Amino acid sequence: MRAPVSYADVLLGLGFADAAALLKAVQAWLQLFAQVRPAAVVPDYAPAAQLAAHLAGLRAAIARN
Repeated sequence: MRAPVSYADVLLGLGFADAAALLKAVQAWLQLFAQVRPAAVVPDYAPAAQLAAHLAGLRAAIARN
């Protein structure tokens, strides 16, 4: 494997290239959101959580330093 050279490469390495794996991750986040019912989420480098929040209509903020 080569080192990632872009954010897209990082996402591919995190399972975004595998639709079934990504679906499982997003579904797990959606189940958690349904149980906790947050008003908003701050996914700390959790792109699948950010995607799930978007799909659930939740506000999501990214913390940057």
